[in-house]
Amino acid sequence: MELEKLHPLIRDQLIRVHLIVEVDNAIGLTNANKFLEDVFKLPLSLVDDCDYLNLNVEEHVAYPGVDLGDPKKNRYFQISSRTDQTKINDGCAAFAKKLKEDGRSKVQMRFLFLKTTTPRKSDYTTPVGLDADVITFDPSKDVLTLTDLLNTILSKDIDTIRQIHNHLSSHLSDDKNLPYVDTDTEVLRLFFITLADIAIREDVDDIARKVHESDHEKKKELLGEFWNYVLEMHKRMPVEQSQRFETVYSQISEDQKFGLANFLEHNSTKLLLKTKNPEKAFNELKQLVTEKIRPFPFSETEVEQFLLQELVFCDVFPVLEKA
Repeated sequence: MELEKLHPLIRDQLIRVHLIVEVDNAIGLTNANKFLEDVFKLPLSLVDDCDYLNLNVEEHVAYPGVDLGDPKKNRYFQISSRTDQTKINDGCAAFAKKLKEDGRSKVQMRFLFLKTTTPRKSDYTTPVGLDADVITFDPSKDVLTLTDLLNTILSKDIDTIRQIHNHLSSHLSDDKNLPYVDTDTEVLRLFFITLADIAIREDVDDIARKVHESDHEKKKELLGEFWNYVLEMHKRMPVEQSQRFETVYSQISEDQKFGLANFLEHNSTKLLLKTKNPEKAFNELKQLVTEKIRPFPFSETEVEQFLLQELVFCDVFPVLEKA
């Protein structure tokens, strides 16, 4: 039970850290790196079974390309809000040069990128020309996102999870004078982007063909029942939640909007034809989406609310004449 409570709390804390750094970077503050090192030193140490040090502060040694390190285990981390391949290339090159000067070898380099979507295997590669005798780096294992970190934290024992939550709370407390961030809006934006990315990549041709081949009038009747069910459920939503949703929806791209509408139309119709029941179809759609957006976790209530609003705002069923 305690894990279920800590799960969304730690998720929102990691999102807040991400947003604080974005705000600091936007207004030109230069202390974001120290904030990140202080915030992530303990969580990364606990999940990696290491004793990471803030190298600049605790070791008084400047290691270009890395922020935290455990010299005894030869493992080092760079924490970055930049999440591109060039960041990996430049970081590895700078660190490798320093290691060669010091005569060190077989040092593992890892990256924590302040992003929530998990990269595909093709997103990152080992830098060309990287000397494997100096730096060991496996992009499939050594590039972590906040999602990866969250899931690793939640796989630990409850005492470790509690310790990390308390640590994050202390660094995000009100007396730290941190910039205000709207975590609720960011969680909603994250849901949009995560599902839209899946929707755009997914092959729906087979679904579309089966839907097209189904009886048109029967399909229209079922969709009408489903639409009425969605509207009734949507009316129970808090007004402020709907307003927040409308704001975030207006900020995503047209490709993302099209992808979401396409995904929801095809899958809703398929589930309706299967179940012949609007409530069952919606519940199965909710379950389908919950599975697809993993590994980044959203609660069942969040998925339900986001889906209801997406179905309304995306104008999912153009075949219907809506009032």
